[in-house]
Order: sequence, then structure tokens, then C-alpha cells
Amino acid sequence: MKALLLVLLAASASAKEGGHVKATLLVSGSESALRLVHDPHWHTYWINPGDSGLATKLTPGVLEFPAPERIVAGPLTSFGFSGDVLIPANLPAGVTNATATWLECAEVCIPGKAELRAQMVAPGVLAAARAKIPLPDASAVLGASRRGDRVIIELDGRHPLAEFFPAANGAFEGARGSVSVAPTRTELSLQKAPGAKDLEALSGVLVRPGLPPVWVLAPIGAGGVALRNLLLAFLGGLLLNLMPCVFPVLSIKVLGLLKASGGRRAPHFHALAYTLGVVTSFMALAGGLLAARAAGASLGWGFQLQSPWVVGAMAALFIAIGLNLLGYFEVGTRLMSLGEHSGGGSFSSGVFAVVVAAPCTAPFMGAALGWALSRPAWEALAVFATLGLGTAAPYAVLASWPALLKRLPRPGAWMETLKKILSVPMFATALWLLWVLWHLLAPPVAVDPLWKVWSPAAVTEARAAGKTVFVDFTAAWCLSCQVNERVVLSRREVVAALEKGAAFKADWTDKDPVIEAELARHGRAGVPLYIVYPKGGEAVILPEILTPSLVLETLGEKP
Repeated sequence: MKALLLVLLAASASAKEGGHVKATLLVSGSESALRLVHDPHWHTYWINPGDSGLATKLTPGVLEFPAPERIVAGPLTSFGFSGDVLIPANLPAGVTNATATWLECAEVCIPGKAELRAQMVAPGVLAAARAKIPLPDASAVLGASRRGDRVIIELDGRHPLAEFFPAANGAFEGARGSVSVAPTRTELSLQKAPGAKDLEALSGVLVRPGLPPVWVLAPIGAGGVALRNLLLAFLGGLLLNLMPCVFPVLSIKVLGLLKASGGRRAPHFHALAYTLGVVTSFMALAGGLLAARAAGASLGWGFQLQSPWVVGAMAALFIAIGLNLLGYFEVGTRLMSLGEHSGGGSFSSGVFAVVVAAPCTAPFMGAALGWALSRPAWEALAVFATLGLGTAAPYAVLASWPALLKRLPRPGAWMETLKKILSVPMFATALWLLWVLWHLLAPPVAVDPLWKVWSPAAVTEARAAGKTVFVDFTAAWCLSCQVNERVVLSRREVVAALEKGAAFKADWTDKDPVIEAELARHGRAGVPLYIVYPKGGEAVILPEILTPSLVLETLGEKP
């Protein structure tokens, strides 16, 4: 309390009065700071003022700014300070007087200037201000890369509300860029300002809620966008094997592999045929999407399940496979032979794996496929082929590795029991597809008061009202969507957080060109897509697989 009293007395003795900002020069031992007290609704500016403004200066001396705040005024976003702020300063030895200049703004802007005489305050008063100066941290970012007219900053871990304030004046737009959160990393997007030159390095302040702000200096790489998306596609293909909609086809893989271990064909022959079936199917799907794009149509991942005929045929197919596994009848087709005797059967199993994968989007897939469908045909085909290689890789490796094959049990009577067990997921998938068919033929009327029907205008209105907005792009045939909605978005604490803002659901079960355009705008080719608009912030894109803690953190709630 005594220290605070000394500060207030010093301010009254050496403050610039008048205007809407009061300036004071405070000194404590070797420490000094410029104190700015703003009237309500007024602000001054950081070292980079953003879209408009002038940086606050102290002559002689150098100001060491704390992390700024974003100040939005119509279409302009500035970086600055409001309220009561202490800005540490480095004064030349023996200097006791300095001139402070600033630009104070609200609805209008007024230049400010004050001739200040240093006033002594109690020891330790300025220590807290100096502790807020962002310190350099080379480990805070994984890297920065240029992608078109944007620079992407990659962070380790999940930081949905992270912000970056670039130090270079005029290099980037001031508005908070979009944030994309993956399971193990976060990407911040900076939009290059019109007419600005490309920078070789990026410097500025990184703010992550819950962590001290840090100063970042990182070279800006060329990007390697194509290689990155190929890697994402391969990882997405690997994880696609773990998704619930792909699980039923594991019965075909397992039985085919067990049969192959005692069959006449070498296991690696079946692995090659299966891989060829998967990659060929993904390439065919990519060809269809590219053809639709060339014809002016807009299609995305899982588009075939928007057709009741396709969904009905898939349901009948799963029922037939389940009955076949139970032994009610034997089907001699290459698909039902499970790859046990011929390469054609293994190829068909690969095709079938892609067919049942359509309702699921694994982590990393969404961004890779969205990028692919915005690129030339050869790049899109390369991404889909790599996705196929990732999907086929686990089975291919297992089937081609002799040491692993030797550990498999010998074929015998026990396999009949295994077939009956593996028929269960086939019938479960068939029931789910029938449920999807019902939604396509007779869409149910929404009765949940929490979720409003999505439209661009409704989201704009909610954001203008200062609400945090959550948008769920979903579909009845998207199994990943249904799992997230039941396991995460229906939890009591998540629902309570959503009720504080506005929640919208964009249902893509049937074709909707407006939803398709919005998915494409956010670089996605299908659902699920989850977007959070924090108060006054731009879009935060969440990963395909949600967790309660991530959703709560992004909504501004403590998990």
C-alpha cells in the first residue's frame, strides 16, 4: 500500500495533464518506466501499431513494451494499450528528464506529448512491469513458412487461443488470423498486408493463455506445402484404420491374412494386391471429385453417402457379409473370398476398405484433402494416392513381414468361431447405415434448443452481438461426427459452456451448396469441421477428433 501511495504521489507531481492520457516517468534505482493512464475507451499504440496509429516513444531512451492487446475499430485492427499500463524504459546514465510522444485514439485521434521529470518510487515497484517484458524463446515455435500470401507459424501442443503480434510495421494485416488446432500442434495464420514485401524472418510477441508471453524470432521458410500435405495424407491414412467406420473391414483383413498364411500364394502377393485396390479406389475417387470440379460442381469427402441409393446398397452389402460370416450361405465372389485364394480377392478387399472409409475423416485428413482439391490435378491425385498408401500400410507391412506372420496361429476350426464374432460389427454397421438412410429419406425435425440452424448471416449476427460462436459442420452419415457429438459435445460441462454463447449446426447429410462453399473457404473437403469464433477473434479450427478439455479451453472455459 505504501509503494502504491508513492506511485500516486509521483504521478501527481510529474504527470502530463489534459487530453485523455496521463503520462508519468517513474524511476526506482536503476529501473525506470513510462506510466500511461488512459481515459475509458481511449488507447495508445505498441511498437507496431497495426493497421493504423503511431508507436509511443520516449526521447532519450528506449521503451521495452509488454505484450499489447488487439483493438478493433470497424475494419481496422490496431495493437496497443488501454487502462493503466507501465512500459519499462532504458534511460541513458544520468538522465532525469525525457520527452514522451504518443497518439491517443478513441473515435478520433489526438497527438500527445509531455516533457517529463523522473520521479522516484519505492524499490520493487517497477519489478512487476519488467517481468511482463516478453523474453526471447527459440523453442516457442516449431517454425514459420510461407504459403501463398500467408505466413504460417507452427506451435508445439494445442493452443487454440494463441495470438501473435508481428513487430514489423505494415508487413501483415492487424486482424487476428485463423488458428488451426491438430492433435499435437497448432498453426497460426498471418495474412500479408496488401503491397507488403516478403520478409525473410518473423519477429514479434507470441501470447498463449496460461503461459508468459515470449519474443519470437524465426526464419520464414519457403513452405514445403506439397510435401507437408503428402505427409499429412499418409498419417491420415494410417489413422483411418483406427476409425470406427473402418473397423468392420478389419474382419476381412484379418481373415484374409490368416487364410493367406496357409495358402498357396505368398503373403506379400496379397499385400501388393490389397494395396493396389486401396490406392486405385482413392485415385478413382479423386478423379470423380476433380471431374465434378471441372464441371462446375462442388463435391467433398463422403459425397457418395448423400445418395439414398448408395447408402441402401451399402447396408444390404454389410448384411450379406454378416450372413456370410455366420455361414448362412457361401458367396464365391472375389469380394467375399476375403483374398484367401486370389489376388483379385485381395484387390476387392482393398476397394471395399475405401468404400466403408467414406463416413470417417481421420486426424490430419481434413487439411490435406481440402488443400488437394484446391490444387492442380496432379497434386490432388498425389495426395489421394498417398492417403491410399497410408491406409494400406499396416496390412501390407503385417502381410509382408515373415517374422510377424510366423506368430499368427495356424488356420483351424477356431476360425469359424472368429467369423461369427466378426459378423457383429458388420450387422452394427448395417443398422447404422439404415439409420442414415432414414435421415436421408425423412429428415427429423431438430428439437434441441441449444443448436440453432447454421447460416452465414446468423453467425455474423451472433459475432456482432459479442458472443462466442461454435459451429458444428456435421452429417448423419459421418460416423466421426456422431461420435464427437455423443461423447464430447453432449457432456454437461460442454453444454453449459456452449449455452453462454451461440451454437450452430450445419447439417451436410444432404447436398447443400452453401455448406460446401463454407467448407471450401476453410480449406476442408468434408465433415467433420468444428469452428470456434472467440469474442472479437477470428476462426479457430479444431481437429477432427474432439476432447472435452480442448473444446472448453477454446470456448474460454477452464477444463
